Amino acid sequence: MKTRTAAVLLAVVAAVVAVTTAPTASAAQVYSGRGWAIETGWGIHSVDRSEPYTFTFTSAAARERLTPYIAPVLGQLSSATGAKFVLSRTVEGFTGGCPTKHHLVMSLDYRPLNGQRGMSRALPCYDTVDHSAFGGIARIDSEYWTPAWKDPDWWKANAVVHEIGHLVGLDHPNAKDAKGADIPFRCVTDARGFRPLMCSPNGGYSGSRGGRFTEFDLAGLRQLGRNWTA
Repeated sequence: MKTRTAAVLLAVVAAVVAVTTAPTASAAQVYSGRGWAIETGWGIHSVDRSEPYTFTFTSAAARERLTPYIAPVLGQLSSATGAKFVLSRTVEGFTGGCPTKHHLVMSLDYRPLNGQRGMSRALPCYDTVDHSAFGGIARIDSEYWTPAWKDPDWWKANAVVHEIGHLVGLDHPNAKDAKGADIPFRCVTDARGFRPLMCSPNGGYSGSRGGRFTEFDLAGLRQLGRNWTA
């Protein structure tokens, strides 16, 4: 889940600090395919492969709680996009706006999306020069780890990685209604009936495979990497 108003404000901040020179165009960029979509409405067209993206945290509690969900997808992110993704133990203050470029900031907050139960939010930024994913912050609902929360750990893992997907440029691949809004759960499925991880409000694998990008999502990540040189 992400919030358009906040992302637009962050993009304005990104305009002040964006310094990357746009790559030479050599081929048409692609923004959607079967089971994936890129955040073009939010200004993101690609992943910047020129330097690593680093995960940092707003608190030690966020670091300890979320690291087990981030670590398993570093390889998927790196191999699919061609950009390097690394996990640090850095805790840094974050008051809003955009973080330092190429920082993916992870936070734990109680009901960060307008107080709605179980809803996390991603606030992505983009480089206004080359339209690559700049970084941003993912605010994960801390109530997932309270005794009252009954969903299994693989569901939590999917929720965390879903928000990471938004930070690097993936959008919901849902079918749209007449007003252009996502139709909940209306996404393609694979032969086993699994929806893309980025399907809204929730998709992805269950059980031991939970918290991993599906083949649908990986196709989108690969395109984000290709678009950097397009």
